Amino acid sequence: VGTNDTPELNTMFSVFQGTFTLKPREIYAKIIQEHPGSDLVPLAMLKLAMWYLWNRQYDESLALCSRLVKEFPGHELAPRAKEVAMKAFADLAAESAAQNRGGQVLQSWSDNDIIRDQEESLSPESRVALATSMWKQNDPDGALELVAPMFLGHKDPNFAEQALALALSINLEHDQWRAIERLAEQVQLWELTPAVKQQLDYAVALS
Repeated sequence: VGTNDTPELNTMFSVFQGTFTLKPREIYAKIIQEHPGSDLVPLAMLKLAMWYLWNRQYDESLALCSRLVKEFPGHELAPRAKEVAMKAFADLAAESAAQNRGGQVLQSWSDNDIIRDQEESLSPESRVALATSMWKQNDPDGALELVAPMFLGHKDPNFAEQALALALSINLEHDQWRAIERLAEQVQLWELTPAVKQQLDYAVALS
């Protein structure tokens, strides 16, 4: 199912939507399990990881992407596996945040080198979700480090204010007054909603 040797997610998702069966998963798994020496194994692993992602089985998708990169580090499909892993983590982060399952995001982050090695490529949504989980799990420094790049440059239209509110909450909680002043300087050109501007002004006044 799907003959593309360099599969794209959109293309494969269209293939999966047209099957309505478990056949794709069975085909890819059979190649991996019964023909481990085949040149088709990396391709089967990538397509199976995409199948898992399409079925919102994010942990399985991440595990398979990690396995592909580990077992075939120089393969031409390794970069594609890294992309799929980042998409799986982004979807996991969004779903977990919506369902208040932040612990799952943090666990996935801890379990998968393939994600941590691409930290600079994390989406803003993933950063905020993961940082929030870190904060709730008593790792405020890790949370602040993760959202710090979001205050450099242009304001992300969807998640910058969440990141700012989170950073301010952590700074206030730990009496990090200089950090609050630095944050205010970094975002001084941002247009903020009244609620977040009030939080920033309050923090600055305390500092």
